[in-house]
Amino acid sequence: MIYLVLAVIFLHLCVLPITMRAHVNVDSDKGRITVVFKLFFAPVFKKSVNIEADARDGEKIEENERAESADGARSTRGFKRALIEYAKNFAVVAAKRVRVRQMDLTAAIGAGDAAVTATAVGMLKIAYSQACAFLNYIGDSDGIRPDYQSEYIFVDFSGIFSLCLADIIYAANAAAVKTVRRGDSKNRRKAYATNLVAERTAGPSD
Repeated sequence: MIYLVLAVIFLHLCVLPITMRAHVNVDSDKGRITVVFKLFFAPVFKKSVNIEADARDGEKIEENERAESADGARSTRGFKRALIEYAKNFAVVAAKRVRVRQMDLTAAIGAGDAAVTATAVGMLKIAYSQACAFLNYIGDSDGIRPDYQSEYIFVDFSGIFSLCLADIIYAANAAAVKTVRRGDSKNRRKAYATNLVAERTAGPSD
């Protein structure tokens, strides 16, 4: 009886929607980018970035990483590539199973040049429409408008998304299978290329 109760609880948890809330704000006047993620109603990640200061820090960090990469990065490069590949595959599969409850985008783009501003607004509208189509959500891009009078960028995005535990398990397994298959395919191609070079180098046998 206890196993039946546990099975019912597990199935209920698998189909229970996990609600995530995202809010991204970009304001060029304040020079800040704010990102907030909430799980249900509890904030799990919040980051405010000073664009100019963090850009300078990023350059220093990149220089340090380049100096360190020559020493010890080669030994773990294969593992990192596999992990990155797995993360990409997981993100793609999981994104296709995300259910969008709400998604709003408000933006004002001003580049100081009318042609550049119009192009930037058009590209942002296309990107937002493509994202809505990918997520099967009917969105409205009327909130994206140009500002021809100044050099100013303001973007405010908010969305509510849900994903079941079963979707996460499925995405994890599918990403693992896809990563392994791609790794095997790369290894076979590499082995074939190595054998081909060896045969050409050895020349015709007597």
